[in-house]
Amino acid sequence: MTFEQKIMACQAIGSFSLRMRRPGDWYVDHSCVEKTNGSILDGGCVTEASTPEAAVEQHWAWLTNLKPNQTIVVNANAWRDNRRELRWNGFIWEDAKR
Repeated sequence: MTFEQKIMACQAIGSFSLRMRRPGDWYVDHSCVEKTNGSILDGGCVTEASTPEAAVEQHWAWLTNLKPNQTIVVNANAWRDNRRELRWNGFIWEDAKR
């Protein structure tokens, strides 16, 4: 996938922004998207990249390189009908089976 396609896939699960702290220092802001780490939620990938593409690639790796017991959680603090646990299946986001 291109980095643009990865951005589109990220936007499918939450508000996604590619930001620049200063020239040559890029990061991703992906609202309401966390990762399970045992019984704790990990609030996000802190990217520090020299290009927009590198920031997206680093965030994508954080989202998709999951251990078997990990999932991506969207809207963790929302009411139950809005909360989702997902995994990337190589084509689309699918609900995680626990």
